[in-house]
Amino acid sequence: MKRLLLISYAFPPMAAVGGHRTVKFAKFLPEFGWEPTVLTVRSGFNYAYDPSLLDDLPGSLKVLRTPSMEPLRWWEGRKGRETEYASGEEVDRWGSSLPTGSETECSCSAVGGPARDMGRAARGIKQLARDLLTTPDEQVWWIPFAVAAGLKAVADGIDVIYTTSPPHSTHLAGWLLSLLTGKPWVADFRDLWTSNIHFLPSRRGGKRERVERWLEARLLRDAAAIITTSEKSRELLSSQIGGNGRADREARTRWFTITNGFDPDDFADAVEEGGRGVQPGSLSPRDWGLLRERDGGRFIITFLGSLYGDRRPDLLLAGLREWFRTEPEVRPFVRVKLVGNKSPDIEGRLSLGELVGSIDISGHLPHRKALALLRRSNLLLLLLGGGEENGGVIPAKLFEYLYVGQPILALVPEGEAAMLVRLLARGSVVTEESPQAVARELRYWYRAWRGEIDPPPTDGGGLLSLYERRNCTSMLARVLEYVRKDNR
Repeated sequence: MKRLLLISYAFPPMAAVGGHRTVKFAKFLPEFGWEPTVLTVRSGFNYAYDPSLLDDLPGSLKVLRTPSMEPLRWWEGRKGRETEYASGEEVDRWGSSLPTGSETECSCSAVGGPARDMGRAARGIKQLARDLLTTPDEQVWWIPFAVAAGLKAVADGIDVIYTTSPPHSTHLAGWLLSLLTGKPWVADFRDLWTSNIHFLPSRRGGKRERVERWLEARLLRDAAAIITTSEKSRELLSSQIGGNGRADREARTRWFTITNGFDPDDFADAVEEGGRGVQPGSLSPRDWGLLRERDGGRFIITFLGSLYGDRRPDLLLAGLREWFRTEPEVRPFVRVKLVGNKSPDIEGRLSLGELVGSIDISGHLPHRKALALLRRSNLLLLLLGGGEENGGVIPAKLFEYLYVGQPILALVPEGEAAMLVRLLARGSVVTEESPQAVARELRYWYRAWRGEIDPPPTDGGGLLSLYERRNCTSMLARVLEYVRKDNR
């Protein structure tokens, strides 16, 4: 059995979406001849926790948990940022999916008070200190602990080092371990780094951006293999090293795309209210009739995930208003559930306005309860910000949406997420910023739910099986074998 050191900051019981990818790789890799050892942090700051996620870890899996030192997070907690404490761990109110950009913008005032009360020199010193403490991210202070533990793990016998980000400091730890031990290193970018649309505007054009771009390019050149979760992300990331077509040539040898996916076992374990298990698959008219009866005759539209930055519900709300304006009689029968972390400005807007009575707002749900909610919903909502930059983003939740079989309404730009929904005939896609188009699709799926029209057929398997986590892991195993043999 070949051995892999799998380094991931996000890992259960942290309820971070990125942690699911790591868990599934660790779960299925032994089937393909690889024994993983996971290296993670003991308790991450600013993360919600879901202990039930630990149930998915194989009993034989070795997990190394190290301390971390994140001074800004600690300081912000002391200065009164909205946190709660449980067993000595700091958990941010908005959970793990809040992007670095929003975190930094929120925390500036928490650390130093309103900018108007500070002199220019004080602001400059504060920003310098912040850059030194958080480049490339606030988890940079975990690197010494991760490297120290990683050296011990490699000494016990490791064939390949694998890191996954964000946070991108994880790749720095893997890079250093590779330099110190000579072991090949694979870098998995779940999200882009400096080419990410959420890369802080305050960093652009300054010294910090130049430093981060240099770090990114250096790591990309030195990694034995680079993995992204979409083809567009691979193109954008490979362009960061460019130069005389080098990125194009290397794309055939060092660059790989492994999407996220779904694990059927998760749905077998998820139980709805009343004790009924979640059975994936498209709903028949009879099934929808049973759901109408159980849910009080309400058409339930559900969004799971975080809302922040340009990932906002504005177009959905505009579409709802347009639909209710033209058909006010349907409003009592429609309920929208927005489940997950939200930036304060978005939550504030959702709490006001004429749609309050039609929208349920809730925070993070344990994973199994979230999957059960998908099954008892009538329409699943996928949201992305507009623009070409988001065309390569495939939210991890989409694969669970696809598997559960309920129709999907995707309000996304043209790109890979839209392609998947269309390819698998799992719902409808609105790519234009048109409330009328959204209202049209809402009306269509409502009428299908009512039994007034027959919903279109969906793909029952075939292509969908490509995105099972087991199959995604088999692709990773091939990448690991490639770099292991190439390093001999």
